[in-house]
Amino acid sequence: MKITILVVCAGMLGVLAGCSGREKGPERYQLSGNVTVDGKPAAAGTIMLTPDSKRGNQGPGALITFRDGSYKTGSGNGVIGGAYIAEVQAFDGISNDPSSEMGSPVTDLNTQNLDLPRANSVQDFQLKKK
Repeated sequence: MKITILVVCAGMLGVLAGCSGREKGPERYQLSGNVTVDGKPAAAGTIMLTPDSKRGNQGPGALITFRDGSYKTGSGNGVIGGAYIAEVQAFDGISNDPSSEMGSPVTDLNTQNLDLPRANSVQDFQLKKK
């Protein structure tokens, strides 16, 4: 009986050890910064970061929302560094409709190529009104 319990416990420990050793993916770094429209903090908006596979980045992307002109990615939800395509759009932050919680767009979709470091970093975006 004691041997059976020991075998079962040893087997369970082996399974648990195997689960904890799984790959978590590439290391992600925190990205933060400011977003301005005509020099003033943007009320609200989105930043879509897509890895630029044509320039060798095969990592994960990131969707970042911002308010009051600043953003910061959460722990583990940042970027891996390298080449990205950033699509940034600012909104007025005035919502009269639950389906558009950020309000109306005040800028066109702005697309930029970025080369981000493999470290925590700051990236600011300066946009112009439509």
